[in-house]
Amino acid sequence: MHYAGVQLVIPQSTDPAFNLGLEEYLLRNSDEEYLLLWRDEPCIVVGRHQLTSQEINHEYVCKHLLPVVRRISGGGTVYHDHGNLNYTFISNVEKNREIDYGRYCLPIVYALRRFGVKAELVGKSDICIGECKISGTAIYMHRNRVLHHGTLLFDADLDTLRQVLRAPHKRYTSRAIASNRSKVTNICEHIGRYMGFDEFYVRMAQELGKQFSLSQWTPTPEMIREAFLLKQNKYDDTEWNFGEDPSAIYEHKRSIGEHMARCHLQLEAGHILAAGVFIDRKPEASEHLEELLQGERHDYERIRDKLVSFDFMQELGNVKVTDILQLLF
Repeated sequence: MHYAGVQLVIPQSTDPAFNLGLEEYLLRNSDEEYLLLWRDEPCIVVGRHQLTSQEINHEYVCKHLLPVVRRISGGGTVYHDHGNLNYTFISNVEKNREIDYGRYCLPIVYALRRFGVKAELVGKSDICIGECKISGTAIYMHRNRVLHHGTLLFDADLDTLRQVLRAPHKRYTSRAIASNRSKVTNICEHIGRYMGFDEFYVRMAQELGKQFSLSQWTPTPEMIREAFLLKQNKYDDTEWNFGEDPSAIYEHKRSIGEHMARCHLQLEAGHILAAGVFIDRKPEASEHLEELLQGERHDYERIRDKLVSFDFMQELGNVKVTDILQLLF
Protein backbone atom coordinates (compact mmCIF):
# COMPACT_ATOMS: atom_id res chain seq x y z
CA MET A 1 0.00 0.00 0.00
CA HIS A 2 1.57 3.29 -1.12
CA TYR A 3 0.58 6.93 -0.76
CA ALA A 4 2.19 9.98 -2.34
CA GLY A 5 3.15 13.51 -1.32
CA VAL A 6 2.95 13.25 2.48
CA GLN A 7 4.95 15.64 4.66
CA LEU A 8 6.63 14.04 7.68
CA VAL A 9 6.50 16.30 10.75
CA ILE A 10 8.43 15.48 13.92
CA PRO A 11 7.48 18.11 16.53
CA GLN A 12 10.23 18.99 19.00
CA SER A 13 7.76 19.83 21.77
CA THR A 14 6.49 17.28 24.30
CA ASP A 15 3.79 19.65 25.54
CA PRO A 16 0.42 17.96 24.86
CA ALA A 17 -1.44 21.27 24.57
CA PHE A 18 1.01 22.54 21.94
CA ASN A 19 1.02 19.30 19.98
CA LEU A 20 -2.78 19.22 19.82
CA GLY A 21 -2.70 22.87 18.76
CA LEU A 22 -0.25 22.08 15.95
CA GLU A 23 -2.47 19.24 14.73
CA GLU A 24 -5.51 21.48 14.63
CA TYR A 25 -3.71 24.33 12.90
CA LEU A 26 -2.36 22.09 10.13
CA LEU A 27 -5.78 20.52 9.66
CA ARG A 28 -7.68 23.80 9.32
CA ASN A 29 -5.15 26.06 7.62
CA SER A 30 -3.43 23.97 4.98
CA ASP A 31 -4.32 21.71 2.08
CA GLU A 32 -1.11 19.67 2.39
CA GLU A 33 -1.12 16.09 3.70
CA TYR A 34 0.90 15.28 6.81
CA LEU A 35 2.13 12.48 9.01
CA LEU A 36 3.14 13.65 12.49
CA LEU A 37 5.12 11.41 14.85
CA TRP A 38 5.26 12.87 18.34
CA ARG A 39 5.27 12.16 22.05
CA ASP A 40 4.13 13.97 25.16
CA GLU A 41 5.05 14.53 28.74
CA PRO A 42 2.90 12.36 31.05
CA CYS A 43 -0.68 13.54 30.61
CA ILE A 44 -4.28 12.47 30.07
CA VAL A 45 -6.10 13.23 26.83
CA VAL A 46 -9.90 12.96 26.82
CA GLY A 47 -12.25 12.71 23.86
CA ARG A 48 -14.28 15.65 22.59
CA HIS A 49 -17.63 14.31 23.78
CA GLN A 50 -16.54 12.91 27.12
CA LEU A 51 -17.26 13.96 30.68
CA THR A 52 -13.74 14.67 31.92
CA SER A 53 -14.60 14.16 35.60
CA GLN A 54 -15.94 10.70 34.81
CA GLU A 55 -12.75 9.59 33.09
CA ILE A 56 -9.94 10.30 35.55
CA ASN A 57 -8.70 9.32 38.99
CA HIS A 58 -8.90 12.82 40.49
CA GLU A 59 -6.79 12.16 43.56
CA TYR A 60 -3.95 10.56 41.57
CA VAL A 61 -4.02 13.24 38.87
CA CYS A 62 -3.88 16.03 41.43
CA LYS A 63 -1.13 14.40 43.50
CA HIS A 64 1.09 13.83 40.44
CA LEU A 65 0.25 17.15 38.71
CA LEU A 66 -0.78 15.44 35.48
CA PRO A 67 -2.20 17.74 32.79
CA VAL A 68 -5.65 16.83 31.51
CA VAL A 69 -6.33 17.99 27.94
CA ARG A 70 -9.40 17.63 25.73
CA ARG A 71 -8.81 16.90 22.03
CA ILE A 72 -11.12 17.80 19.12
CA SER A 73 -11.72 14.19 18.04
CA GLY A 74 -14.10 11.72 19.63
CA GLY A 75 -13.24 8.39 21.21
CA GLY A 76 -12.06 7.49 24.68
CA THR A 77 -9.55 8.75 27.20
CA VAL A 78 -5.87 7.83 26.82
CA TYR A 79 -2.73 8.21 28.89
CA HIS A 80 0.46 9.53 27.26
CA ASP A 81 4.01 9.39 28.56
CA HIS A 82 7.55 9.19 27.15
CA GLY A 83 7.07 5.50 26.30
CA ASN A 84 4.10 6.27 24.08
CA LEU A 85 4.53 7.21 20.40
CA ASN A 86 1.65 9.18 18.91
CA TYR A 87 0.92 9.44 15.21
CA THR A 88 -1.34 11.77 13.26
CA PHE A 89 -2.44 11.53 9.63
CA ILE A 90 -3.94 14.67 8.11
CA SER A 91 -5.24 14.12 4.60
CA ASN A 92 -7.75 15.26 2.00
CA VAL A 93 -10.78 13.14 1.19
CA GLU A 94 -13.73 13.40 -1.15
CA LYS A 95 -16.67 15.26 0.32
CA ASN A 96 -19.19 13.04 2.09
CA ARG A 97 -16.84 10.09 1.75
CA GLU A 98 -17.28 7.41 4.39
CA ILE A 99 -14.39 7.48 6.84
CA ASP A 100 -12.01 4.59 6.26
CA TYR A 101 -10.12 3.79 9.46
CA GLY A 102 -8.20 1.04 7.69
CA ARG A 103 -6.59 3.58 5.37
CA TYR A 104 -4.74 4.99 8.39
CA CYS A 105 -4.50 2.00 10.75
CA LEU A 106 -3.19 -0.57 8.28
CA PRO A 107 0.06 1.27 7.45
CA ILE A 108 0.81 1.24 11.19
CA VAL A 109 0.00 -2.49 11.38
CA TYR A 110 2.26 -3.26 8.41
CA ALA A 111 5.11 -1.21 9.90
CA LEU A 112 4.84 -3.07 13.21
CA ARG A 113 4.89 -6.43 11.47
CA ARG A 114 8.28 -5.52 10.02
CA PHE A 115 9.58 -5.72 13.62
CA GLY A 116 8.11 -9.20 14.01
CA VAL A 117 5.18 -7.85 16.02
CA LYS A 118 1.96 -9.78 15.38
CA ALA A 119 -0.19 -6.67 15.18
CA GLU A 120 -3.77 -6.84 13.89
CA LEU A 121 -6.50 -4.33 13.16
CA VAL A 122 -9.39 -5.40 15.39
CA GLY A 123 -12.88 -4.09 14.82
CA LYS A 124 -13.09 -0.65 13.27
CA SER A 125 -10.10 1.11 14.75
CA ASP A 126 -8.15 -0.78 17.44
CA ILE A 127 -4.69 -2.20 16.87
CA CYS A 128 -4.00 -5.23 19.04
CA ILE A 129 -1.49 -7.98 19.75
CA GLY A 130 -3.59 -11.00 20.59
CA GLU A 131 -6.25 -9.88 23.05
CA CYS A 132 -4.29 -6.83 24.20
CA LYS A 133 -4.66 -3.36 22.78
CA ILE A 134 -1.59 -1.37 21.78
CA SER A 135 -3.26 1.49 19.92
CA GLY A 136 -6.52 3.36 20.10
CA THR A 137 -7.45 5.80 17.36
CA ALA A 138 -9.87 8.66 16.72
CA ILE A 139 -10.93 10.81 13.77
CA TYR A 140 -12.06 14.40 13.26
CA MET A 141 -13.40 15.83 10.00
CA HIS A 142 -12.98 19.43 8.84
CA ARG A 143 -14.64 20.09 5.51
CA ASN A 144 -12.91 17.70 3.08
CA ARG A 145 -9.97 17.06 5.41
CA VAL A 146 -9.60 14.30 7.94
CA LEU A 147 -7.41 14.12 11.03
CA HIS A 148 -6.76 10.58 12.22
CA HIS A 149 -4.56 10.16 15.28
CA GLY A 150 -3.64 7.32 17.55
CA THR A 151 -1.38 6.07 20.31
CA LEU A 152 1.28 3.37 20.21
CA LEU A 153 2.11 1.86 23.58
CA PHE A 154 5.78 1.04 23.12
CA ASP A 155 7.22 1.15 26.64
CA ALA A 156 4.58 3.07 28.57
CA ASP A 157 4.19 2.92 32.33
CA LEU A 158 1.17 0.62 32.38
CA ASP A 159 0.83 0.73 36.16
CA THR A 160 0.42 4.50 36.01
CA LEU A 161 -1.93 4.16 33.03
CA ARG A 162 -4.20 1.88 35.07
CA GLN A 163 -4.06 4.17 38.13
CA VAL A 164 -4.79 7.32 36.14
CA LEU A 165 -7.77 5.81 34.32
CA ARG A 166 -9.24 4.10 37.39
CA ALA A 167 -12.29 6.33 37.31
CA PRO A 168 -15.71 6.15 39.08
CA HIS A 169 -17.82 5.69 35.94
CA LYS A 170 -20.86 4.27 37.73
CA ARG A 171 -21.32 7.35 39.90
CA TYR A 172 -22.23 9.49 36.88
CA THR A 173 -25.40 9.59 34.83
CA SER A 174 -24.82 11.41 31.54
CA ARG A 175 -25.13 11.24 27.79
CA ALA A 176 -21.36 11.59 27.56
CA ILE A 177 -19.40 8.88 25.77
CA ALA A 178 -17.66 6.78 28.42
CA SER A 179 -14.36 5.02 27.69
CA ASN A 180 -14.26 1.26 27.24
CA ARG A 181 -11.38 -0.15 29.26
CA SER A 182 -9.28 -2.77 27.49
CA LYS A 183 -6.40 -5.07 28.35
CA VAL A 184 -3.21 -3.42 27.16
CA THR A 185 0.38 -4.41 26.50
CA ASN A 186 3.62 -2.72 25.44
CA ILE A 187 4.99 -3.30 21.95
CA CYS A 188 8.56 -3.64 23.27
CA GLU A 189 7.58 -6.91 24.98
CA HIS A 190 6.75 -8.49 21.61
CA ILE A 191 9.73 -7.56 19.44
CA GLY A 192 12.04 -10.43 20.44
CA ARG A 193 15.11 -8.31 21.14
CA TYR A 194 15.91 -5.16 23.08
CA MET A 195 14.85 -2.00 21.30
CA GLY A 196 14.88 1.43 22.96
CA PHE A 197 12.26 4.08 22.29
CA ASP A 198 14.55 6.21 20.11
CA GLU A 199 15.28 3.28 17.81
CA PHE A 200 11.58 2.45 17.61
CA TYR A 201 10.80 6.08 16.75
CA VAL A 202 13.36 6.12 13.90
CA ARG A 203 12.40 2.66 12.62
CA MET A 204 8.69 3.55 12.53
CA ALA A 205 9.48 6.65 10.47
CA GLN A 206 11.58 4.52 8.10
CA GLU A 207 8.98 1.79 7.73
CA LEU A 208 6.18 4.26 7.13
CA GLY A 209 8.45 6.04 4.66
CA LYS A 210 8.43 2.87 2.55
CA GLN A 211 4.64 3.11 2.27
CA PHE A 212 4.42 6.87 1.74
CA SER A 213 6.44 9.26 -0.39
CA LEU A 214 7.55 11.07 2.76
CA SER A 215 9.52 14.28 2.77
CA GLN A 216 10.53 15.63 6.17
CA TRP A 217 9.11 19.08 6.73
CA THR A 218 9.36 21.68 9.49
CA PRO A 219 6.49 24.05 10.31
CA THR A 220 7.21 27.71 9.67
CA PRO A 221 7.70 30.16 12.57
CA GLU A 222 4.25 31.59 11.82
CA MET A 223 2.69 28.12 12.11
CA ILE A 224 4.49 27.55 15.41
CA ARG A 225 3.14 30.87 16.73
CA GLU A 226 -0.40 29.99 15.68
CA ALA A 227 -0.12 26.54 17.28
CA PHE A 228 1.16 28.20 20.46
CA LEU A 229 -1.84 30.53 20.48
CA LEU A 230 -4.15 27.52 20.21
CA LYS A 231 -2.28 25.97 23.12
CA GLN A 232 -2.69 29.11 25.24
CA ASN A 233 -6.25 30.01 24.32
CA LYS A 234 -7.76 26.56 23.99
CA TYR A 235 -5.85 23.48 25.06
CA ASP A 236 -4.47 25.00 28.27
CA ASP A 237 -7.85 26.53 29.11
CA THR A 238 -9.84 24.94 31.94
CA GLU A 239 -13.07 25.98 30.23
CA TRP A 240 -12.17 23.83 27.20
CA ASN A 241 -10.81 20.88 29.16
CA PHE A 242 -13.53 20.75 31.85
CA GLY A 243 -16.13 23.41 31.00
CA GLU A 244 -17.09 21.60 27.78
CA ASP A 245 -18.34 18.65 29.83
CA PRO A 246 -21.87 17.46 29.00
CA SER A 247 -24.57 17.77 31.65
CA ALA A 248 -24.44 15.02 34.28
CA ILE A 249 -25.68 13.80 37.64
CA TYR A 250 -23.12 12.56 40.16
CA GLU A 251 -24.32 10.37 43.07
CA HIS A 252 -22.32 8.57 45.70
CA LYS A 253 -22.58 7.32 49.27
CA ARG A 254 -19.87 6.14 51.63
CA SER A 255 -18.74 6.19 55.25
CA ILE A 256 -16.73 9.22 56.28
CA GLY A 257 -15.23 8.79 59.71
CA GLU A 258 -18.05 7.53 61.96
CA HIS A 259 -20.80 8.86 59.71
CA MET A 260 -22.66 7.61 56.67
CA ALA A 261 -22.80 10.26 53.95
CA ARG A 262 -24.32 10.64 50.52
CA CYS A 263 -24.31 13.35 47.90
CA HIS A 264 -26.20 14.28 44.76
CA LEU A 265 -24.58 16.81 42.43
CA GLN A 266 -26.14 18.31 39.31
CA LEU A 267 -23.28 19.19 36.96
CA GLU A 268 -23.47 21.64 34.09
CA ALA A 269 -20.49 22.70 31.97
CA GLY A 270 -18.11 21.40 34.63
CA HIS A 271 -19.79 23.36 37.46
CA ILE A 272 -22.00 22.23 40.33
CA LEU A 273 -25.41 23.69 39.50
CA ALA A 274 -27.09 22.14 42.54
CA ALA A 275 -25.73 20.17 45.50
CA GLY A 276 -27.49 17.88 47.92
CA VAL A 277 -25.39 16.50 50.80
CA PHE A 278 -26.48 14.40 53.77
CA ILE A 279 -24.08 13.47 56.56
CA ASP A 280 -25.64 11.31 59.27
CA ARG A 281 -26.26 13.27 62.52
CA LYS A 282 -24.49 16.37 61.11
CA PRO A 283 -27.21 18.56 59.55
CA GLU A 284 -25.34 21.86 59.95
CA ALA A 285 -22.15 20.50 58.42
CA SER A 286 -24.23 19.04 55.58
CA GLU A 287 -25.79 22.42 54.91
CA HIS A 288 -22.43 24.20 55.06
CA LEU A 289 -20.95 21.74 52.59
CA GLU A 290 -23.86 22.28 50.20
CA GLU A 291 -23.29 26.04 50.37
CA LEU A 292 -19.58 25.59 49.66
CA LEU A 293 -20.25 23.42 46.63
CA GLN A 294 -23.07 25.44 45.07
CA GLY A 295 -21.87 27.06 41.84
CA GLU A 296 -18.32 25.81 42.30
CA ARG A 297 -16.34 24.05 39.59
CA HIS A 298 -16.33 20.27 40.07
CA ASP A 299 -12.57 20.37 40.41
CA TYR A 300 -10.69 18.21 42.92
CA GLU A 301 -7.89 20.64 43.70
CA ARG A 302 -10.13 23.70 43.89
CA ILE A 303 -12.63 22.05 46.24
CA ARG A 304 -9.82 20.55 48.34
CA ASP A 305 -8.38 24.02 48.91
CA LYS A 306 -11.79 25.41 49.89
CA LEU A 307 -12.39 22.55 52.34
CA VAL A 308 -9.04 23.16 54.03
CA SER A 309 -9.89 26.81 54.60
CA PHE A 310 -13.44 26.39 55.97
CA ASP A 311 -14.20 26.07 59.68
CA PHE A 312 -17.09 23.62 59.35
CA MET A 313 -14.64 20.73 59.02
CA GLN A 314 -14.23 21.04 62.80
CA GLU A 315 -17.90 20.07 63.17
CA LEU A 316 -17.13 16.66 61.70
CA GLY A 317 -14.67 15.54 64.36
CA ASN A 318 -12.19 13.01 63.00
CA VAL A 319 -13.40 13.29 59.40
CA LYS A 320 -10.56 14.29 57.08
CA VAL A 321 -10.63 16.47 54.00
CA THR A 322 -9.68 13.41 51.92
CA ASP A 323 -12.79 11.63 53.26
CA ILE A 324 -15.01 14.42 51.92
CA LEU A 325 -13.17 14.44 48.59
CA GLN A 326 -13.69 10.69 48.20
CA LEU A 327 -17.40 11.35 48.63
CA LEU A 328 -17.45 14.12 46.00
CA PHE A 329 -15.20 12.53 43.32
